[in-house]
Amino acid sequence: MTRPANTMHDYDTIQTDRLKGQRIELPDRDLLHQLHREPSVARTLSPTGTPLPSEQVDERFDEIIEHWKKHGYGLWMWFEKSSNAFIGRMGVQWTNTTGKDELELSYAIMPGFWGQGLATEASTAVVNLAFNDLNADELVAFIVPNHTASQRVAEKLGFKAEDRVTRYDLEHVRYRLKRADWQKQ
Repeated sequence: MTRPANTMHDYDTIQTDRLKGQRIELPDRDLLHQLHREPSVARTLSPTGTPLPSEQVDERFDEIIEHWKKHGYGLWMWFEKSSNAFIGRMGVQWTNTTGKDELELSYAIMPGFWGQGLATEASTAVVNLAFNDLNADELVAFIVPNHTASQRVAEKLGFKAEDRVTRYDLEHVRYRLKRADWQKQ
């Protein structure tokens, strides 16, 4: 897959009807820690099913910041427009899980906002940006097998389950969405 380049656009913010996404910046470190400390979230992001150690969250945070510097897009911190409440992080980032560079749709939502369609709403905006602005050929999403809510989000967007891979020492189902399939929707 050819890596989409960002040479002309400012992707620091992204919005939907109910949400606003902002480029992750250094002051957001505490919000990422807050997200990863949530036991329900940790069950889907941690190999032990418990919150990640602070050092690992810091490493992931630094990787997110570096991705933005290198590519000009990445993961956004998302907030509810009406209350400015932090709801989670979502966006696209390059990953190489099985020896191939792939553009990944990634999302994690605070449990208090589950079941409101916010992950689907924000992820739809991110997928549209990836295909329309970044000119991505395809996207992948990695979801732990027992996280049916996240699987439903991916499937609503048109992603199809492809195979199982190990990522961060945790088994995931890899989902894929090709541009041609997205355009048919």
